[in-house]
Amino acid sequence: MRIAIVSDTHGDSYAIRRVIEQAGRVDAWIHLGDNTRDTEAFGKDGTPVYSVAGNCDFGGEKELRISLDGAEIFATHGHYYGVTAGTDRLAYRAEELGCNVALYGHTHIPKLDYDGKLYIINPGSPSCPRGGAPRTFAILTAECGSLNAKMMQL
Repeated sequence: MRIAIVSDTHGDSYAIRRVIEQAGRVDAWIHLGDNTRDTEAFGKDGTPVYSVAGNCDFGGEKELRISLDGAEIFATHGHYYGVTAGTDRLAYRAEELGCNVALYGHTHIPKLDYDGKLYIINPGSPSCPRGGAPRTFAILTAECGSLNAKMMQL
């Protein structure tokens, strides 16, 4: 199963089109907030889309627990967990929920860490990256309980 992870799209239709084109065939999309209206574009072909609200969104879930082919995923935008100061609180919440993947956005800076039991992934931003980062999104592959993640640069 290929899962595309994107965050902080902020209504940039050009960046969204590029992400969809570059991602290719995926089995699910996860949008981590800051313009959840953009999820309509990702699900146009019927692909399931999961989303959480960011600090620039109004309404919606602040966090989700998603099970996809052995990937137990905790998804949140990150601002409720103080991710600008670090990801410890995010990791604790993921572990509390029994997840092996923790996803967040908010910082617009891509991050992919794995400590042997938990992936922590921030897909960055395809529309307005920060800190000198490139425009990015992430792909998580889940097959029979085996996980692999990679950052994709536009």
